[in-house]
Amino acid sequence: PTPPLPSPPPYPPQSPPQPNLPTPPLPFIPSPPPSSPPPPVIFGELSFFAIADTGGDETSEHVGIVTATQQAVADQMGVTAQTMPPDLVFLLGDQLYEMGLREPFLPYSLGANKETSFGYNESAARMQVSVEDVYFTQFSNSTPFYVVAGNHDHLGDVMQQLAYSAIAPQWNFPHLYYTFISELPHSSQRVQFVMIDTQVLAAEWRNMRMGPNFASRNYTWLTEAHWKWLEKTLEDSTADWIVVCGHYPVWSVSSHGPTEELATRLRPLLYAAGVALYLCGHDHNVQHLREVNSSVVDYVIQGSGSDESQDRLTSRKHEEDVPPGALRYFYGEGGAFTQIKISTYGELTVNVIAHNGSLVYNFTKSNPRLNMTQFRGIL
Repeated sequence: PTPPLPSPPPYPPQSPPQPNLPTPPLPFIPSPPPSSPPPPVIFGELSFFAIADTGGDETSEHVGIVTATQQAVADQMGVTAQTMPPDLVFLLGDQLYEMGLREPFLPYSLGANKETSFGYNESAARMQVSVEDVYFTQFSNSTPFYVVAGNHDHLGDVMQQLAYSAIAPQWNFPHLYYTFISELPHSSQRVQFVMIDTQVLAAEWRNMRMGPNFASRNYTWLTEAHWKWLEKTLEDSTADWIVVCGHYPVWSVSSHGPTEELATRLRPLLYAAGVALYLCGHDHNVQHLREVNSSVVDYVIQGSGSDESQDRLTSRKHEEDVPPGALRYFYGEGGAFTQIKISTYGELTVNVIAHNGSLVYNFTKSNPRLNMTQFRGIL
């Protein structure tokens, strides 16, 4: 008989039995350190004053006369500055009624005496009476003034106001339009100020004297150059806050009313860039406007720098020409100036201070540039 075949080996092959060995310990993995809290935000604040239409008495026989309202407002700015000194001061057009400066500056010393200073002429005298003695004296010599032109400044030789920058260190007016950045104290947060010439943007050449026969020429290219500069400046901005300053209002309920060119072309740019504040003058009162359902641009008119005409102070003839519900506040009871503060806590506060020192109005807003998508559909 045939012997039986051997059984096949098990599949899969069996490994020989292993002795019972202890399980090795798991490798040590240190616990993550507790998360460190973010460094606290140190409170810092950039403070600035704004005022417009400070040209004094508008009547032709009183050119260069400082009104009582103008002096009272300037004095109150000085009083406020003693306890809350501003980092900057803005003059938003119509610094010199009725027709600006009329002749070139000659060499003279700031604050010079008419009888003893060579080169002391009409322009020098006017700047001393209307600016140096009224405003510069209220602040420290290190407080910078930033300036834009108004329509009355353009009635004269506005280039002389630019030239004044070389004479007075406090006076900053390098170009008809320009921009600069300030940092908030104790912070890397930046505020970009965009200073515009609304007379140029609105192409109102008939009221401008920038050379022989200037008003009779076609300077559309100059207007478009300004618009292109403004569009690019706002579009390229990387600042945390943007404030735009001009003379003509976008919206106004008072004597002059809205500026059509600015409502059509400037307003969309302000929204697209998340501009927090548009400061201006032209109408001789204080107005705060913000369009309904908008948390972006607040429009503040601060034109009560010197006028004493009740008709202009109280006029609301264009109340139906602004968006419904846009007017938030109106002050036409006398002179006033605006104090603005921007803090590292993400808030902008506007205080309207009357010539007698009373706080007549204020509001606070957050930074619209923190959420750039919330207002894309408002235009």
